[in-house]
Amino acid sequence: MATTEELLKTLRREIFAAEMKVILDKELGRETSPTVKRLAALKLPPRARLHEPLAKAAEPETIRRTRTDELLKTLRREIFAAEMKVILDKELGRQTSPTVRKLARMKRPPI
Repeated sequence: MATTEELLKTLRREIFAAEMKVILDKELGRETSPTVKRLAALKLPPRARLHEPLAKAAEPETIRRTRTDELLKTLRREIFAAEMKVILDKELGRQTSPTVRKLARMKRPPI
């Protein structure tokens, strides 16, 4: 049986994934399903950063900053993966899907 923390971690991951899908669909000109949009609109369960005291981590601004940091980190990773796929496909003589090429052309958010 999953603990509460494991369930909250899974929920946070699913919400982040939905947020990423909404962002990518918008960038790629695709329609996002209403279910994914509703999931992306959910408020994330709070989580403390390990390097910050719990009292500070519970502040809404800190929670928002943590959420944004993680979202941008995921977006950077997805763009980088698409860039690598384009390079590998070219080297191996394979076709790259238009969606992956479009994602690879996106500017990575700053660190």
